[in-house]
Amino acid sequence: MLHESMRSRDGSAGSEPASDSPSVSQPSADAGAHADAVVDVEVLKRYIGDDAEAIAEFLTEFRKSVLHHAVELEKGVVAQDVLQVSRTSHTLKSTARAAGATAFGNVLAELETAAQRHDLEVIDRYYQEFRRLLPLVLARLNALVPAP
Repeated sequence: MLHESMRSRDGSAGSEPASDSPSVSQPSADAGAHADAVVDVEVLKRYIGDDAEAIAEFLTEFRKSVLHHAVELEKGVVAQDVLQVSRTSHTLKSTARAAGATAFGNVLAELETAAQRHDLEVIDRYYQEFRRLLPLVLARLNALVPAP
């Protein structure tokens, strides 16, 4: 969550303080049960075809991007840096949607829009949704393409 000192445009305080250092949650054991619907490979196949090697390569790169951008997004949220939140969300949004992580991409789009409006309260709300979906997306990616 955003720091308590963070203020929205109307001057109201954010909810809870964020952790001191950026971290990416690892998927829980039960996350995989819900993850099948989180990344739909059929969507990706519409973009790149049914080539298993190309799909695996795309998903491997997408996983790396998710891990990197999750840390960058948290840094932006913690620092109250709406430009970083906007840029990071924008960068990951299209790739997420192309990979079939549609809900994840939609949350990123909402984060981008909220950051462009400097709406810290909405950033907080969608950042919490991002953090809820993150382990589900990672679990599904790990099931599809095991990490090295």
